Amino acid sequence: MKTDLTPLKSLAFRTALKIFFIAAAAHFMLQYIKIGSEPIKTTSADMEVRRDVVETYGYIFRNEQIIYSPGGNSVNYLIENGGKAGKSQLVAQAGQSGADAGVNGQIEELSVKLDILNKSNINLDFVTVNIDKIDGDSRAMYISMLKSIESGNFGDAGKNKNELLILLNRRQLVNEGSGGFGALIASASERLRQLETRAAGSGAVGVYSDKSGIFYSWTDGYENDYSGRDNIARF
Repeated sequence: MKTDLTPLKSLAFRTALKIFFIAAAAHFMLQYIKIGSEPIKTTSADMEVRRDVVETYGYIFRNEQIIYSPGGNSVNYLIENGGKAGKSQLVAQAGQSGADAGVNGQIEELSVKLDILNKSNINLDFVTVNIDKIDGDSRAMYISMLKSIESGNFGDAGKNKNELLILLNRRQLVNEGSGGFGALIASASERLRQLETRAAGSGAVGVYSDKSGIFYSWTDGYENDYSGRDNIARF
């Protein structure tokens, strides 16, 4: 007589499988309870902003070179202070007499006027002008001038006067729709040519730069005491 044990084996397998899942669930539940029961320590954190300011002194060294005039004491400077000069460029004319000084002064004044007119003379057929930007820039310059005058810095008040004139001239061109300052430029150029011819006939001698750089018509006496090559003051 044979007995079929298949149902018994199937029952034992299902029972063992249930016991395994129950044991696994109990293990994970125990670990969860153990971790959850441990206290969590916290601490408050405050935001802090720190700024370290270091005050120090610095020096700017420039390679300066004096240009000596071969002519007299009457000098007509052809470049404004702070303007760029190229190598071997004519930067001034020197003469002997007081009359030369008057002519040289007219040449300098007329040269500045021509520079302003040339920068102001824009062709509205090819250039689009932003009136709002011109008004904003000119207003900012004007307010800066007033603040400089109030604080007693009269030198700073006039440093941007030419730029302000250029902006106002451009605004005039846009408002009036005129053909530009061509006639004024031609007249001033002819007058400048006549004055330069007169200065040259009076024995004025040209003064040329030895190298390219920034030109100043005055000196402070330290040109040979400081050097930008080694940053060492020599006394």
